[in-house]
Amino acid sequence: MRLAAKVQRARKQAKLNPYQLAERSGLNSATIYNIESGKQPSVTAPTAQKLASVLDVSAAYLLGV
Repeated sequence: MRLAAKVQRARKQAKLNPYQLAERSGLNSATIYNIESGKQPSVTAPTAQKLASVLDVSAAYLLGV
């Protein structure tokens, strides 16, 4: 499963919209859009950790390790 699908699925399970995810993770809403649309097919470990902590998944899951 691609990063985009993983983030989108976890975000929906957490009942968050993209703007809420951006706000809670400290990331820009454009970054969330780019990740979920597949325009940004990978993220750095620190970004994965920020997303993972909000989405209640592991950074390893998001990174595919």
